[in-house]
Amino acid sequence: MLECGRGQYLPQRLPLKQSQFISNTLSLLYFTCTAVWLLLTVVIKFPIALHEAESDLDIGHSTYEDVGREEMRSKPPRNALANLLMNAYALSRLMRDGQVAWRALLLTCCFCAFVFGHYWLNSFILMDFWCQSPVLATVFRAICSPLKSLAMTFLGLLIITFVYAAIGFRYFREDFHHFCNENILTCTENILYQGTRGGIVGLSLMMSSTHPGRPDWTERMLYDMSYFIIFGVIVLNTIVGLIVDSFGALRLDMEARENDQQTQTFVSCIDRRSVEQVAQSAGISDGFEYHETYRQNKWDYMAFLFHLCETDLEERTARGALWDGNQTRRT
Repeated sequence: MLECGRGQYLPQRLPLKQSQFISNTLSLLYFTCTAVWLLLTVVIKFPIALHEAESDLDIGHSTYEDVGREEMRSKPPRNALANLLMNAYALSRLMRDGQVAWRALLLTCCFCAFVFGHYWLNSFILMDFWCQSPVLATVFRAICSPLKSLAMTFLGLLIITFVYAAIGFRYFREDFHHFCNENILTCTENILYQGTRGGIVGLSLMMSSTHPGRPDWTERMLYDMSYFIIFGVIVLNTIVGLIVDSFGALRLDMEARENDQQTQTFVSCIDRRSVEQVAQSAGISDGFEYHETYRQNKWDYMAFLFHLCETDLEERTARGALWDGNQTRRT
């Protein structure tokens, strides 16, 4: 603590070099961990994305089922350019994953901070908390889910503002003063910026005031109030409604998924109470946990599915052939 007179003390700050060392160390640690995470994610998910890309072009999994692996091996391999384009397309599919794209962007900011000396970019590292927190991740998905609807709403907002700017430029140019004395496009930009920066959505901050009795009172009242109702009430509430509805749907979906995981077995979808009753009759205390861990472990089933996908049809056992027949009947 530092004494500043009259018995008052101020907290002692860290020296500049020490604070820079701590900041750079934490940033370098984040860069290393995120780079390793991103590398492992790409290594694991890129083959799946490549397989899906090949399936989209009808040279992937469906071709294996139709003509067999031997016929696929007999086909001439693709040239280097085709392989490059296929890998680029698969990488673009992988980057559609929001978490991968978000952390790749943060990793790029961290890299630029160290390479170019723009250390202020390290402040963006805190945005990774949106990936760490499930609640914030749900909020982020709620904003991104209706992205097309939001974009079209903003486009409609721009069109409405442009129309009002044209009306104001033609009939109320003197009331707008210097905001609309050049052209309609400049008037539109000023309405969007000045009409929202003051916290009150409308045209009152830009235009000169009017009162009853003036010749243009009726026109100004209709012009100002209609823009406020359309822009400030209808359009903005529509944007809020889209985000709130999307967040509500995601929250209900997350709650339903959590309830299903707690009340139903993962593989066979058996009710938890039925499993507990059978387990108690067999002398097992926690029957649901025993069933999920030892009887029907989900990772064992996933390993079995991956094994079947990598095994030739003629080399599959009776169990694998039974599974393949069930999948064929379902499709």
